[in-house]
Amino acid sequence: MSMILDAGFEIARQSEVTLTEEQVKMLYDSKKDEEYFDELVAQMTAGPCLVLCLAKIDAIKTWREYLGPAKNAAEEAPESIRARFESSEINPIHAADSPESVEAERSIIFKDDEEAIALIKPDAFEQAEDIVEHLKMSGFEIKQSKDISLSKEIASKIYSGKEGEEFFDKLVNHMTEGTCKVLVLAERNSLEKLKSIAGPTDPEEAKIVAENSIRANFAKSILENAIHTPSSSESLDIYYELLN
Repeated sequence: MSMILDAGFEIARQSEVTLTEEQVKMLYDSKKDEEYFDELVAQMTAGPCLVLCLAKIDAIKTWREYLGPAKNAAEEAPESIRARFESSEINPIHAADSPESVEAERSIIFKDDEEAIALIKPDAFEQAEDIVEHLKMSGFEIKQSKDISLSKEIASKIYSGKEGEEFFDKLVNHMTEGTCKVLVLAERNSLEKLKSIAGPTDPEEAKIVAENSIRANFAKSILENAIHTPSSSESLDIYYELLN
């Protein structure tokens, strides 16, 4: 991983994925007539793969050069990643070769993605980049983001389920006193996973039971708890409207 970062790539998404036989055959359809195809399928489905979405100017060309050739890497490019890590005819790293194949492979690998919404609250806005990085490293793709200032009307709608609670007015005031960041995220079981990564609403509890969660690391109090994650029963329309 350090080699990738040292080469100037940004890791836009990192996910551990166990591929099905069907997915592997779709990814390697061009190799289906090769003698080693069955071995390739068996190897790719034997356990989890680490999937990285990388970002950089001329990323595809640069990444493929950095990887080295698919065959004879040790002789032709001894400093490449494949030269350092391959141990058989089946090299350990797969890379898309065009923007079109990137999109095709994303749709195969992340076919079960679901969208979720996260709202970084004003108290954590200065740490928004760190929170976004935390989400990426947890496997989420950031599909869309926008910095916004909420009106009291919108904040009241977002927290309509809390109306009548004694802290409601304080919560609405807090959400309108600074900038928020709305995020559209994608991942498998995204809502459930986002709730887990956000952690308990009380940061003191989060530090005990979910020390790596967002709230354990970025929240200040139950009110100023860094991130809002809509419940499954909440309508997401209001958040998508904020993004337009």
